[in-house]
Amino acid sequence: MIKKFEHKSKREQTLSRAWSLLHDSGSDADLAAAIQLLARHLAARPRDAEGFCLLSEALLARGRADQAHEAALEALKWARPDDAEPYFRAGLSLFELAGKPDEEGPASLSRRLDPVLHFLEAALEIPPARHLELIEEALAMFQDAIERRHPSCGPHFWAGLCLLNLGRTLEALRAFEQASALEGTPAALAEAWLLMGLTLEELGRFKEAGEAYRIALAHAPDHPGARLRLEWLDPGAREGFLEASAVRDLCRRIERELEEKLESCPKLPPAEEGDAGAEGPAGEEECGPDLPEACSGKIEIARAWASERGLDPAKLERFLLYHGAVCDCEVVLNLEARLNLAPEGGLIEPGPGGPAG
Repeated sequence: MIKKFEHKSKREQTLSRAWSLLHDSGSDADLAAAIQLLARHLAARPRDAEGFCLLSEALLARGRADQAHEAALEALKWARPDDAEPYFRAGLSLFELAGKPDEEGPASLSRRLDPVLHFLEAALEIPPARHLELIEEALAMFQDAIERRHPSCGPHFWAGLCLLNLGRTLEALRAFEQASALEGTPAALAEAWLLMGLTLEELGRFKEAGEAYRIALAHAPDHPGARLRLEWLDPGAREGFLEASAVRDLCRRIERELEEKLESCPKLPPAEEGDAGAEGPAGEEECGPDLPEACSGKIEIARAWASERGLDPAKLERFLLYHGAVCDCEVVLNLEARLNLAPEGGLIEPGPGGPAG
C-alpha cells in the first residue's frame, strides 16, 4: 500500500510540474522542458491518459500539430469512457491541422484565427475545401467532449469556430452562447462574447452584437478586438450621417481630383494607320482605363473633403468603410450604387446587404 501511494504521489508531482511549465509562463524554454518531462514520464507509464493530454497541449503550443494529434489519440486509447479532455485535445489538434499550409511549417492557431488581429475575416476564415473534412472531424471531437460534460467553455467555443468555418452560422451562435455561460478565465469568456458578437454581425443583428462586445469588455476591459468592433458599430458609421447632397458632392470632388491626376499620365503614341488592334481614330490620346489608375488606395481625398467641411474625418472613414468604400475611387464606384440615396436634404440609410463583407 505504501509503495502504491508513493507511486501515485510521484506521478501527481510530475504532472503538476508539467502543468506549471505549460501555464505559468508558456515560454519556449518551459514548453520544451514540459515536453521532455512528459516524454520521460510516459516512457515509464505509457497508459497515462492525463499525461498524454498534457503532452498534446505542449506539442500544439510549439506548433507540432501532427505529434499533438498522435498524443491526443494515445490519450483517447487509455482514457476512461467519460473523460472529456482527450476529445477536446484531439479536436484542437485536428483544427490546427485543418489550417496547416500544405508545403510550409505548421500555422499557429492563434495567428490564423485571432479575432483581435483580424476581426471578422479571421474568425470566419474558411479553409480550403480539402481541409473541411478535418474541420468536420474536429467538430465531432468537440461535440464528444461536450457530451461528456467538459467543465470549461473551450469545447463550445471551438465547436462554434468549426461551425462558422462550415457555414452553419446559427449553430455557431448557439455554441458561443453556451460557451459564455460556462466556466472560463476572463480572457476566455471575453473571446466567447467577442465571437458571439462577430456572428451576430454576420446575421445582421447589430444591436445584439454591440451588447455582446460590451459584455466582452466587462470580462476584459482592455480587450482591443471588442473595443474596436464596438467602435465599428457606432451609429454614425452604421446608420449613415451624411445628407444625400453631401455624398453626391463628395463623389464629384473625388472624380475631379482623380481625373486631374489622370491628365498628367503618359499619353499613348499616335496609332499607325492600319495597325492591327488599333482602336478609335488615329492620334487619339488616352490617360488610363478608369479612376482606379489614379487612386492611391487610401481614403485621402474624402478625409480632406471632410476636414474642409468641419466633419470628423475618422467618422466619415468608418461610414465609407462600412459601405464598402475602402479607398477614394471606390467611394465613386461603389457608394452611390450601394446606398439608397434619399431625396435632396434627406438622410442616407444603409443599402440592402448590410455591411460590406
